[in-house]
Amino acid sequence: MSDETLKNRTTDTADAGACCDLGDQDSVCTLMASTFRGKLAWMSILVCVYMLVFMAIAVVSAVLFFRAETTRGMILAATVFIVTTGMISTMKLWSWNMMWRNSILARIDRLEKRLARPDSRQHM
Repeated sequence: MSDETLKNRTTDTADAGACCDLGDQDSVCTLMASTFRGKLAWMSILVCVYMLVFMAIAVVSAVLFFRAETTRGMILAATVFIVTTGMISTMKLWSWNMMWRNSILARIDRLEKRLARPDSRQHM
């Protein structure tokens, strides 16, 4: 690919992005903090507490797996470990969805405010 083609593509992309700019991009820290605001803040805190509890159970079950002397004890510890890591994954997925949900709702609000503003070009 030639330098001119690459330069044209980057300027076209930059112009398209400027046309549809809806504000600054949110940082990950801002997105994470947004999950602890609003009506579902208590649930986000509860999910974090449960994640820590399940993480502790997973660590204990991993230690018990390696200390088990019988096959039955190994199967029990492995089953507990798999179930708890599945629960942790589910809770992380829920948190991730809540994080992006808040971000998308904020962008929709900004877009609605932008559309609600009277445009000076419409009156000409």
